[in-house]
Formats: sequence, structure tokens, C-alpha cells
Amino acid sequence: MKWLDDASPKDFIMPMKKRLNLILFFLIISFIVYCAHLDFQIIDPSGIGDDASQNLRTGLNLVKHGVYSEKGVTNDVIAGFRREPIPNFILAFQLKYASLFNADLLNYSGKDEFPSELLLVAKQVNIIYALGLMISLWVLTLMLVAPAWMANTISFPLIALVNEQFIAGEMNTLDTELPAAFFMVLLALVALVMVKNLRLGWILMSGISFGLLVMTKQSGAYVAVICIPVVLTLLPSARTKFFMNLFLFSLGFAVVVSPWVIRNRIEFGRSVISRGGGDVLLIRSVFNQMSPLQFRNAFYSFSPKPIRDDLLGPIMGLESQDHSCGKILDVFNRKLLCDSQALDEGRYQDVRSFYIRGKRAEPLSMNLSNSLRKREALSRILANPLQHLIISFPLAWRGIWAVRPEGWGDVILNILSFLALLASPLLYFLEKRKSWLIVSIVPIGYFLFYALFSHFIPRYSQPLVPLAFICFMMVVVDIASKMLPPFVVRLRDY
Repeated sequence: MKWLDDASPKDFIMPMKKRLNLILFFLIISFIVYCAHLDFQIIDPSGIGDDASQNLRTGLNLVKHGVYSEKGVTNDVIAGFRREPIPNFILAFQLKYASLFNADLLNYSGKDEFPSELLLVAKQVNIIYALGLMISLWVLTLMLVAPAWMANTISFPLIALVNEQFIAGEMNTLDTELPAAFFMVLLALVALVMVKNLRLGWILMSGISFGLLVMTKQSGAYVAVICIPVVLTLLPSARTKFFMNLFLFSLGFAVVVSPWVIRNRIEFGRSVISRGGGDVLLIRSVFNQMSPLQFRNAFYSFSPKPIRDDLLGPIMGLESQDHSCGKILDVFNRKLLCDSQALDEGRYQDVRSFYIRGKRAEPLSMNLSNSLRKREALSRILANPLQHLIISFPLAWRGIWAVRPEGWGDVILNILSFLALLASPLLYFLEKRKSWLIVSIVPIGYFLFYALFSHFIPRYSQPLVPLAFICFMMVVVDIASKMLPPFVVRLRDY
């Protein structure tokens, strides 16, 4: 067998690698479908919260009346702009498609509770986002890690973690954290392709992806002011064609965002994507009233249960019962019975909770309209900007805990992944590897924005979890590549 004598090791290794990658390809696809199947089984007809109910009413109004409105589902519905549009348009398509097979599905009066069958069908839209997110994570890992067989192998635990720690918890709600996570990962993926293979089309696609994200979480509109120029400076043509690239990126962004902003300008006289920023900013301005003792205690109150019970509680002499009305931590509890009673009786000055004071008590006592809330909040913040900045630290601590930690394993995973995310720009400067910055800059922008301009409940940072896990994976691979030969595992060069 002379051909064996003439063959080189490479002639055997290459076909083996192709077969291995083909096997891994089918395995990872099967695994993603299996995870989606498990997620589908989680969906139940239980009720949804107030924000999610607004989204469902908006989807129903779009399908039944052709009007974008979060208000009651009636024939005389009035147009609105309370919620970002992209998830609700996708939800409307889901409801319309499902109604083709069930004519009674949309027979909702708008007064009663949502029917169980309607809730089940509406929540199934989350399977679309779950599949899109898992596939995007897989492709992004293939672009970040070499060789391909190792990237495929790493994708299994990565997807499993994201599904367990994030996706599964979003299946029974119609909040926008899951679609935001999908569009955020998609943006990172498209931006990475743009930097690697500079084409006009990819610059446009990156702008469109950013637009989809902003139309899902409008805070990204403020983040874009910094993120877009930074990412474009990473392009090979940054020095010679920066403004042309900026124009193309902005064009893609504007194609998605500007029609909706123009609609809101014409309909409501507001050049915005959605309403509600003033509410959040006023709540934040109340949090700025923390005393030094409350500032200290905030780190306890905003910590997950394992840290509170096992670490900070014994050190600080605090316990969960201190969140009760009249106790030292009651200002951090938004569900106080005494606050509900005070509101019902018009005793707004007696409301304890920072959140309820900013959300309801002060707007009612000062008779603040939606437009005046933002003005009042900004005047307070500008009156004491240093205090505003200081309070951002405990709120940033609050926002880090997006993985819903229940045990110390979850706590460690949560803190390591978010540390990896926040450290990624530093790793970019140390290693000059563009992927560190491309993957992390948008989620970091959102994180800093929420810490500075909101009360930063952990739900706000949940869309950052998948990319935080990606950054943690990159750190692990980077460390491993320094101890193992490059043909085993390494980060790809960009």
C-alpha cells in the first residue's frame, strides 16, 4: 500500500478534524433544540406582571385594532408609546399567526384577566428569542475561540449555563430582557464580523443590529453616543474613512429607529422611543437622599441572600427582618404594608420606601405630570452631582446580581462573570485584541447607564448575563492558552 508510505500525518489529521467538527455540529444543534424543548415545557398559563401586561395589551391592540397602545384592548383604544416597539411587534406577529389556527384566541374583552390559552400562546414567543440567543452564542464562540472543535466543545457548557441561569427564568414573562439579550449578542456577533471582514454591508448591518437593540431597550440610545465611535475606531479603515463608516453605521441605525421616533413626534410631540424615563429618573433622585448610614446598609440590602446571611449580616449586625416597616432597612423595601396604607390615606410624607416615594408619593404630593417628573429629577441631581455619583456605587453593586444567586456557587459564578465583563476593556489594552472591547463595550455601557441614571434593580442587568458569561469564557480560554499549546485552545486574533 504505497499511498500509505507517501501520506503525511496532515493527510490523516485534516479529514479527522472535519469529521469531528461535523459530528460536533450536529450534536450542538441537537443540544440547542433539546434546551429549547425544555424551555417550552416550562411555559405555563400563570399570570404576568404589570410591565409584561402592558406588552401583551400592546400586541393585542396591534393585531385587533392596528393601534400601538398599552392601554385597554377596546375599539376606541388611544395610541401610546409606553413600551419599546420591537418586542411588541414580534409578539403581535406571534398572536396573529396563532389566531389563524384558533379563531377564539383574540376574543379578549380588555377588562377581565388574560385567558390562560392567550397567556400560553403569547409566552411561546420566547422560544424564538431562546433559539436565536443560543445559536448566536454558539456562532460567537466559534468566532472567538480556536480551534473549531474546541469552540464547539466549549459551546455546550456555555449554552447550558445561559439557559439555566437566564433563559429558563424568562420563559413565563413578556418582559423585554430576553429579546434584549438576543439583540445584544447578535450585535456583538455582527460587529465582530464587521471588524474582521470590513464590508459596507456589515457596517450597515451593525447599525441595524444596534437599532434593534435600542428599539428593545431604549437606554442604548444614550450608550450609542460613546459605543459607536469607539467600535468604529477598531476598523482597519478608521483613520482614512472614519466619517464614512460612521455615516453608514448611523444610516443602518436610523433606518430602524427614525421612523418610530418620527411617529412619536407627530403623535405625541416627543422625539423619543418610549415613555417612562422621567419616572425612573425621579425614583433615582429619591435614592440620592440616602444618609451615610443608609449608604452603608445599602450594600447589605442589595446583596444576594448567601452574602447577606453568611457574610455581611454577622459583620454589620443586620438581618432580613430589618426590612420591616419602622426598622432600619425599611427604606429599601418597596412592598411595605404601612406605605400602602399611607398612600391610601393621602399621607405621602409618611411613605418610607425610596422606590415608592419616587414612583408614587412625591409625584402625587407635588402633582407632577410625566413631563415634569424628568425636569424635577434633573434639577435635584444637578443640585448635588457628587452625591449622585456616590450613590451609583451601591446601586452598581445591586445591579451586578443578575443571575438570581441562591447559593454560593451562583454567587461565585455571578461575580466572576461580571468582573470578567467589566475588566474586558483593560484586557483589550493589555493584549491589543479587539474582541475584548467589541464583546464588552455595549453591555458595559448599559451597566454604567443604569448605575448612574436608575435605581438599578437586577432585572435591568439580566440582558447582560449572556455576554458576561462569554467574557468569563474568554478569560478562562486566555489563561488556558498560556499553559497549553496553541493547537489545543486559544483566542482568535483580531
